[in-house]
Amino acid sequence: MATPEERTTWKEHPGVWVDLEKAEVFVAEDRNEIIGFLCAQKVYHVEHLVLFGGSKIKRSRAAIQLYRSIESFIRNPLTNRDGIRQIFTFTRRAPVKAWSDRLGWTRCFKGAAMFTKFF
Repeated sequence: MATPEERTTWKEHPGVWVDLEKAEVFVAEDRNEIIGFLCAQKVYHVEHLVLFGGSKIKRSRAAIQLYRSIESFIRNPLTNRDGIRQIFTFTRRAPVKAWSDRLGWTRCFKGAAMFTKFF
């Protein structure tokens, strides 16, 4: 595990886009020489969306509201005491893929239904 001093030193390293203070940082060493590090960032993995009866428009509105409720929870430091600031989701549902832009999600991989969002 990285020390607080190492985390501070590496914070400005090009290619580091996670908050090293909030991530678990693992270090590779060889004879006390640091070779590299790998971050394990804490995220909320959000799935499985379950919708019950109702019209198509009611289900659509309910689904978007559920996702927005989760986002509101994550943004609020009074409710999100873990400090996790990222959402990750995987979906096969065409409507959810269509909502991804409206919800501000970023597709993780081209052609894959994996999305993420940072707050």
